[in-house]
Amino acid sequence: MQVDPSVTGTWVTVDVELPGTGTGTGSGSGTGPASWSARAVGPNPERVTTTTTQVMPATAPSGAVVVRTRANLPILGPYDAPVDLITTSFRPPGAVPVVVSGRLASATGVGAGGLLDLTVGTTPVAARVTSVVPDVPSEPGAPAVLADTDLVSRALLAAGDLQVATNGWWVGGPTTPDAQARVRALGLGTVVTRAGTTDELTGGPLRVVFPVALASIVPIALLLVLAGAALNVTADLEARAVELAQLRAVGLRRADLARGLVAQHGALLALLVAIGAAVGGAATRLIAPLLVRSDTGAEAVPEVVPSWPWAAEALLLGVHVAGCAVVVAVIVSRRVRRADPAHLRLGAA
Repeated sequence: MQVDPSVTGTWVTVDVELPGTGTGTGSGSGTGPASWSARAVGPNPERVTTTTTQVMPATAPSGAVVVRTRANLPILGPYDAPVDLITTSFRPPGAVPVVVSGRLASATGVGAGGLLDLTVGTTPVAARVTSVVPDVPSEPGAPAVLADTDLVSRALLAAGDLQVATNGWWVGGPTTPDAQARVRALGLGTVVTRAGTTDELTGGPLRVVFPVALASIVPIALLLVLAGAALNVTADLEARAVELAQLRAVGLRRADLARGLVAQHGALLALLVAIGAAVGGAATRLIAPLLVRSDTGAEAVPEVVPSWPWAAEALLLGVHVAGCAVVVAVIVSRRVRRADPAHLRLGAA
């Protein structure tokens, strides 16, 4: 509100009607008639020497009340110099309590109980440090200040800054399916959701390769394990062809020979799968945290916590062991059927 001192008379009175039943007449802290205040702001606040604010009781059927502000405007300067007068339903908050990051505290040399002069936009805001923390969650590793948005907004309004101090909101756990559409309808700006971000990262033509590659790792690993098991068992049985023929020649039945070979190779491959799982788990805990970095390339804050889903991993390892057992059984069955005393002549040669 601007009041021109060219208005005749020393006192200027402004009445503002507030709709609603009993608005501003309650007795709660910060909302009662005693909480209203007026002050001059802007380049010439000294031109207003006295201000008063009065909340008039509701008289109209609509229940509206009237907030009356009176200001004493002595003629001290050019008539065309405006005077900004702010009336609020709260007292000026004074120094805003804030929490600062360790990097800001070390750079400014301020500790708990110290005072800071902050600038929000172009408006100075006095702040009092209540605590020093290693990092502010939204700005890890950076010099940052954490403050209550309501108190900052009140400090800005008391200084005559009517711009909205908040430029982003976080909403946790929306319960209605149309929450995103309803927030967009408010016209507050761009709305970003976890589901939408996930779709963008996984469905885009340039980004779909990464999740596809991750999804293909498990089946490719299983195929490699089965192929390796098949090659290992085949090579071993080829090298032991004469030994198998000798066992058959001394009267060992094919079924007993097959069971022994399956048990031998199955136990060895199961042990190798277990060792591989242990190495993979250790690598996940030691290497994976080093691969996850922040958007600036620095160490992620908060730190990375490896997750090892035991149920899924146990199922995956069971599939690997069962697949190896099937491969071993098929190869051993074929090789044992071909083992006969004729192979002994190869050994004699």
